[in-house]
Amino acid sequence: MHSTPGSAGGYRLEPGARLPPLLFDDEEAVAVALALRTSPSGTVAGLDEPSIRASVKLEQILPSRLRHRLATIAATPCRRPDRDPKSKSRC
Repeated sequence: MHSTPGSAGGYRLEPGARLPPLLFDDEEAVAVALALRTSPSGTVAGLDEPSIRASVKLEQILPSRLRHRLATIAATPCRRPDRDPKSKSRC
């Protein structure tokens, strides 16, 4: 990891480095988990299995309140505006 001190500083992972732990707030964690759940739909070739594995790992460590929120959102039917012009819902 390469770091630069100061107010304009930051850090950058060197090639081959391991990812550091990430800190998500509740909304970010649910958004990432939901994105991982929906990504195995074939949008990007070759990412189906890694997305499923990452989703399982993330959901195992989510607090129960966030697992419940994720399940509620995932179970909510959604109408896509491009397929239903009368719908104002965005997915």
